[in-house]
Amino acid sequence: MQNFRSRQNYRRIGSERDDCIARVQNLDNFDPVEKTRSAKDRRVAFLEIAAKNMKAALIAQTAANSVDGAIVRAEYEIEQAVRRVKASRENAAKTAREAAAAAWKKYDSVMEKIAEEIQRLAKEKAKKAAFDAALQAHRAAQAARGIPHLVAPVLKYIEAQKAILLMEEIQRRVVTLMHVDISGIDCNLISVNLIKNEVKLLEQVQFEPGTSTIKSDSMPLLDQLVVARKCITKTCREFEVDDMLWRVEGHTAKSKKSADGGIATSMARAKAVCGYLRLRGVDVNFLRAEGCGSFRPPSDPSTDARRVEIHVVKPDEPPKE
Repeated sequence: MQNFRSRQNYRRIGSERDDCIARVQNLDNFDPVEKTRSAKDRRVAFLEIAAKNMKAALIAQTAANSVDGAIVRAEYEIEQAVRRVKASRENAAKTAREAAAAAWKKYDSVMEKIAEEIQRLAKEKAKKAAFDAALQAHRAAQAARGIPHLVAPVLKYIEAQKAILLMEEIQRRVVTLMHVDISGIDCNLISVNLIKNEVKLLEQVQFEPGTSTIKSDSMPLLDQLVVARKCITKTCREFEVDDMLWRVEGHTAKSKKSADGGIATSMARAKAVCGYLRLRGVDVNFLRAEGCGSFRPPSDPSTDARRVEIHVVKPDEPPKE
């Protein structure tokens, strides 16, 4: 763009120069006092004018040459300046590329050193951690001799609590299965509390006086016991635990007519209850009859001493004395 403008200026100045030279040369044909002078004077005047015209033309030509030279020098300097700018830009770009390459190389070197330092610190940390772990293990080994003695009560307590929680879940499941909507029988005459290991009879089993024959009025009560016994067995299987043993106790009141304190009668009545449950499908292996006679009166004085009690016990639990 600068070269194009320079050429336009050069053409304009050249045109003006040519016009100036033409005007100066045309002065030879103009003389305002030509008619008033003699031929000699006119000739002298013409020579003077011609000399002046020649001088003016020479000056104009010199000036034009100077302008042309200035333009050429300006164009040359512009081209040189452009070359210097381009060279400067190329040098700057080259310097920038070299600086960037050097920076990346330096960056890579620094990152390598950082990675090496991290690995070194990690190894040192691992060594320290291994040493600390070994020290802790050594201390633990030294103290391990007394651990079983100290931990045993804690473990025993934990096992006991786990057993309680498990029994609570079993209790809820048994109560659910005993519901009339599932079992088909309204078990309103008994209360099952496996947490306390008892099946409480809300009314007593009735026997014929002096015998172990169960009255028909107590059949609904015994049928509810059958439902409770089967629900417990089913629940134990679901929870994959041992089935529960029932200790069916027979009790009598004190009587002067009984030489053995009612032991025989109470045992017969307990066996009668177990026999009824067995006939209704209860596994006899989980029933234990026990005659207590009159030797274990109820804790509540208002309770009839002639009664049947059912307690949930462990299979290996010995009979009460």
